[in-house]
Amino acid sequence: MATQHLQNLPKDGKSGEWTFSVAEKGFINRDLFLQVLKDFDLFLTLNDIPRPVILFLDGASPHISLAAAEFCITHNIQCWLFKPNFTHLLQPLDLSFFASLKKELKKLAWSWQTTPSNTGQALSKYSVIGVLHSAVENCLNKENCVVSGFRRAGLYPWNPNEPDRSKFNPSKV
Repeated sequence: MATQHLQNLPKDGKSGEWTFSVAEKGFINRDLFLQVLKDFDLFLTLNDIPRPVILFLDGASPHISLAAAEFCITHNIQCWLFKPNFTHLLQPLDLSFFASLKKELKKLAWSWQTTPSNTGQALSKYSVIGVLHSAVENCLNKENCVVSGFRRAGLYPWNPNEPDRSKFNPSKV
């Protein structure tokens, strides 16, 4: 059912054509992550993005496998794993993009729900796809929305002193 909703998404925005993968239990696994890497490789190829590229990852077990490592080496994708317990400081999209996305999604969901043609309908996991797509596009059109997260994380330009070090402090509970 989700496939039919995804087929109707515009393919000319900043985010381009969306693809998705589904695991049997709903959680990413090593096979699914390998498929994500293949999709990423195809995206790089179709868009003539020069390699090597860096792919920042947390150390979740599905991200770490011999098959994924061999694929990345073969396709000139350099994986950089964040140190354990540092992802809240270093994941660039968590530092900038997702806060903006949540705000935009909330605004567009309200707009969808108050549209007369949607009266009495619930925003389901299927109908939210179009709303989410619009929210992503709106956020990507905001200048520096993504770039500022990489800067705040100290990842690009490289600056190990940039992350908020106060978050390293122990709790005062």
